[in-house]
Amino acid sequence: MKKGSNTNILRNYKMSDAELWRKSMNITVSLKIHLAEFRKFDPSINETFIAELEELTMKKGAEELTLFTNVDASRKIETQNLNAMLVEGRSLYQGVKYYFKKTFPGQKGIWNEFGANDYLKCRSSQPLMERFLKQMAVAMQKYLPQLKAKGMQESLLNEVSALASKIGEGNDKQELKKKERPAITQFHIENNNKLYDKLIQLSEVARYIFYNDKQTRDRFKVYKGIRRKKRKKKTETPENNTDSQV
Repeated sequence: MKKGSNTNILRNYKMSDAELWRKSMNITVSLKIHLAEFRKFDPSINETFIAELEELTMKKGAEELTLFTNVDASRKIETQNLNAMLVEGRSLYQGVKYYFKKTFPGQKGIWNEFGANDYLKCRSSQPLMERFLKQMAVAMQKYLPQLKAKGMQESLLNEVSALASKIGEGNDKQELKKKERPAITQFHIENNNKLYDKLIQLSEVARYIFYNDKQTRDRFKVYKGIRRKKRKKKTETPENNTDSQV
């Protein structure tokens, strides 16, 4: 989805989703060890806070992955069904073509009413095949007495009409599936933004409560973007750290 849209929820984080979840799992482990220090400074950082972190990291991530997988699998099935219908449509056309040529030999103007001039461009497209079959059904209905006189069964017309409707329904389902994934993506980003905000909160608190303990402080460090290699420095404190820490 394009970032320019005002209706879209944008990522607050620049790291990958996998990196965000990995960072959260590591920070959660450290938070459990140092929970007393965090809670002393901010009582809202407690066991409930940890549970929310784990919920957003593990359960929500798993739910989102399942949703993505299910939608993709469903779209694949719909596509396979539509492709099978295309094959059926091409087969039906061969049967109808036999009868309109037998009934109207050499009359290409009438053949074109059955879609003879459109077949090649429609044979591999679901939306075009739907319109093609509907056009063919109209011509079959128009010339039904003549076609039946040459031996065509009316059931062939019914098959063409029914398949056109099935392809139309299949196209509608496929379009709905295409719209589902962006909606799920927004759900996914919204949950990850909540997770990121919690990690930022911990990072900011850690900069204060572990001001003189760089090793512990760095366990809670969160970056806005891709971490760059540090230049050699004589000393490093939260004030003179020029890295991209939030």
